[in-house]
Amino acid sequence: QRRKKFVSELVRFLKEYQIPVAGVDRLVLTDYIAVQDLIGLAKFVLLPEDDLNLAEILKSPLCRLSEEDLYKVCYDRGNKSVYEQVCELYPDTATFLQEVMDKADKMPPFEFFSYILSVKNGRKYFEARLGNEVNEALDEFLNLTLTYEQNNIPSLQAFLKWIGAKDIDIKRDLDQSSLNA
Repeated sequence: QRRKKFVSELVRFLKEYQIPVAGVDRLVLTDYIAVQDLIGLAKFVLLPEDDLNLAEILKSPLCRLSEEDLYKVCYDRGNKSVYEQVCELYPDTATFLQEVMDKADKMPPFEFFSYILSVKNGRKYFEARLGNEVNEALDEFLNLTLTYEQNNIPSLQAFLKWIGAKDIDIKRDLDQSSLNA
């Protein structure tokens, strides 16, 4: 009767074992790791000097660095920032980050996140690591950016402030009788 963490874990395990399940009727959008990664990437483009945030992004499906790679970047780097180390050690990742930073100033939130998920293959990378169920959260997140842009000035910084000030609780329609779930 109550929405506790157990329900989410149960649904995840049922899906993992390919048992048809309708899912949970509510989702807190900012609890999804993929949404957190997108928000973290947006925070990075606004403040590249935040080494901790960048380290989190480097481990995400968007940058795909391993624990060992992250250790190489962060350990014994002297006065260099994490970003400077990435540029030196992992040029492909640095190129991705630079391209994202270049786009951030020119795009409203929906366009920016759509660019990450489609052009930069973010959706594909999230699916590969987190499974197909991540698509629902990503779609809801994109819908949220559109809703935000309709009522506010479409800036990335303002969007991050807005989304950070609330827990976005999405109520889902579970009428999926045709799925036999």
